[in-house]
Amino acid sequence: MIQSSTKIKIIEILGKSYSPKILKHFDNQNIKAVTGKQYTGMYIRSIVGGFQENITLEIEIMKVVLLENKKQKAIKKRIANL
Repeated sequence: MIQSSTKIKIIEILGKSYSPKILKHFDNQNIKAVTGKQYTGMYIRSIVGGFQENITLEIEIMKVVLLENKKQKAIKKRIANL
């Protein structure tokens, strides 16, 4: 289950509108609910908020966070080298 400190980091890196970014990743990776439908933003928010537990999705969410963090660091490094 995602802890509140992790939630803060997720929002810090992905922004307050993190659900669309996570859903896009799920769509690209063909990650769907058992019913075959796409997960909802509400469900993603309940996982990030620590109200729901889904280890598989939590791991995928952290992958999105790590990728975005790498992108942000690369951009900052490029800017610093200008």
